[in-house]
Amino acid sequence: MSNRPQLPTAFLDRMRQLLGDEFDRFIDSYDEPALRALRINPLKVNAAETKTLLSELYLNNGANCEDRDISNVPWCNLGYYFGDDLRPGIHPYHAAGTFYIQEPSAMLPGELAHIAINRVIRKKGFVRVLDMCAAPGGKSTHVAGYIGNKGILVANEPVPTRAKILSQNIERMGLTNTLVCNEMPDKLASVFPGFFDVILTDVPCSGEGMFRKDDVAITEWSEENVDMCVKRGTEILDAAHICLKHDGCIIYSTCTYEPAENEEAVKRFADSHPGYSVAKVRVSGIEPSADGTYRIWPHKHKGEGHFAALMTTDEDSDWTGECTDSQSVLDEAVRTEADSEANTKNSKRVAGAFVCDKKLSKDAQNLLKEFFAETLTSKSYDSINGVMIAFGDNIYCVPEELVSYVTASDRSRSLRIERPGLHIGTLKKGRIEPSHSLALALSPGMCVNEVMLKARDERVIKYLQGESISCDPSLKGYAVVYVDGYSIGWGKASGGVLKNHYPKGLRYRP
Repeated sequence: MSNRPQLPTAFLDRMRQLLGDEFDRFIDSYDEPALRALRINPLKVNAAETKTLLSELYLNNGANCEDRDISNVPWCNLGYYFGDDLRPGIHPYHAAGTFYIQEPSAMLPGELAHIAINRVIRKKGFVRVLDMCAAPGGKSTHVAGYIGNKGILVANEPVPTRAKILSQNIERMGLTNTLVCNEMPDKLASVFPGFFDVILTDVPCSGEGMFRKDDVAITEWSEENVDMCVKRGTEILDAAHICLKHDGCIIYSTCTYEPAENEEAVKRFADSHPGYSVAKVRVSGIEPSADGTYRIWPHKHKGEGHFAALMTTDEDSDWTGECTDSQSVLDEAVRTEADSEANTKNSKRVAGAFVCDKKLSKDAQNLLKEFFAETLTSKSYDSINGVMIAFGDNIYCVPEELVSYVTASDRSRSLRIERPGLHIGTLKKGRIEPSHSLALALSPGMCVNEVMLKARDERVIKYLQGESISCDPSLKGYAVVYVDGYSIGWGKASGGVLKNHYPKGLRYRP
């Protein structure tokens, strides 16, 4: 602890009272390094590919995967720990959105949401999910993998700069059914009353659970800040209640130890909103507290401090004992067609014809049809499902359930939108230039022209640095570049050369 700021005295006094005989073990945990983990993206990687992907990450770093203890995060089968000798963020697989680097304890709320999402899909076939405090995107991209093509996600972040980071991570992970907005919770409540089945509220908190890994969290802590966070968390939960359907679920979470921000916050909410209770659900790999809430402690678990609870008004008995198996999602849940509203929507579209907003010009519609016919195959319909809408010169595919909110002219219903759906491309001089988002949403067989590279191919790094690379001379036009079957971006082929279209702001620096 000598190399970090002194822990606040008031915090230590409270923790000593809270933990009793466990206090010394808790303090000793601060001398241990913070744990690091990544979470596999099931929208891109199936179970059979996971070990190969992890092995490649280690081999790329000059290590032998077989010599490493590649272990699951106990409460998340999609999560894997990695050591300080690995830098997964610089691997091309990261650019391809095959995984998300996330603190292991932060994966717990997503697993509680998984239980709720599965429950809704089983009952209704389609789920509507809201993440009220979504940046930088860990929990949004986590639950999106469980939604698959069986629902929609609204990811909200009140802080504009953080909303942009959230949008970038939504893009990298290849999400197609997600709206990213930049609103305060009370505005969401006025626009979406009774709309969502599942709501995540990872509320701003005093950050005590991050003290071991973040010195800034220590220096910013104060009792006044704790009180402010309690008030803010209450306001967010009140807004979530308004947005929730009568039989929906709220996942509440923090990364702090303070009971006033955790168990007491849940109790205050239930007391002021009769009918709510903590659902008695079980997440594999971790035991809940007696009241059904979950806590992760660094001296007991392989993660930082975290609190989470699933609250619902649904008293159906089959909540009891239900547990989540995220590994099965890799092969079943997200790669199968939904037998409900999603299929109904797909039936509205025939080959080459997409549902277009009535305000989309005939010229834009014709260019769109021409682009799809020349560039994409019918297999791409699995990833592109919604209504085509123009925002200036940009065309987005917006989930049908969200079109009226995206196009609302009434100020009381309009939203500050960072990303209305899947960005298809930009209208430029009588053509459509495809977006990076579209490339990252595609998988092999969805594009007419495809450049298949191996991770060890020197052309991969050249491409990510913005250089032109060689390709099959028979290719002509826009092509998606893949690394071991994972898409990383567009190029334009001609005469055996692929002109680089990788976004300048994302390019690797030599």
